[in-house]
Parts: sequence; C-alpha cells; structure tokens
Amino acid sequence: MLILGLDKGFNDELLKLTQSVCDLLERVALPEYDSDVLKINKLQILKRSRNLNEDEVSSLLNIKERRHDDYKFQTCIAILMGSIEVPVLLKKMDDDDITMLKTWPIWNLYAPSV
Repeated sequence: MLILGLDKGFNDELLKLTQSVCDLLERVALPEYDSDVLKINKLQILKRSRNLNEDEVSSLLNIKERRHDDYKFQTCIAILMGSIEVPVLLKKMDDDDITMLKTWPIWNLYAPSV
C-alpha cells in the first residue's frame, strides 16, 4: 500500500518510509516473505526516484533466471528494466494473472507508457 501511495503523491518522506519498510523486511527475512518479491518491491521504489544501477539490474537478472517459468515475475522485471518485451510476456499470461498484475503498484511504472 505504501508503494501505491508513492504513485498518488510522490514525496521524499513517503519514499524514505517505503524504503525503510522494505529494508526492515529484508533484514528480518521472515519465511512468509518471498525474498524475490521483496527485492522487486525495493527496486520499484528506487525506480520511482532514479534509474537502477548495475548491481540492481544484476540482481533483477538473477531473479529472472531463477523465475524463468513465472511470467508475472518476468513481466515485473521487464517493467523495471524498461524492456520492450512486456507486451510479449503479457500475451503469454492468462487473463486472471494480467488482471492481478494490473492491480499491483509496479503496473503504474508501465501503464503510463501504454
């Protein structure tokens, strides 16, 4: 929900808060939190304020390799990397997954360009 707030009214305080929450979740590493999801969330927060650096892109490529059979992950990574493969990946997903993806904050990084 915090990430959605960034899209509604971007400000530095909300950005710092969302980054802190992601950092905390990463440090705690609770079993119910998927580390790849946490990483993507953290990077989409950063993407809202700047371009991703080489290490961050590298971590996305590692996730892309691990999750090669999950089109939702592949699409989220493509959105973060500004890839032209997003429409191709969407065609491989079923309607329910596309509908779900469009409710996620990461979609806001792609939707304005469609």
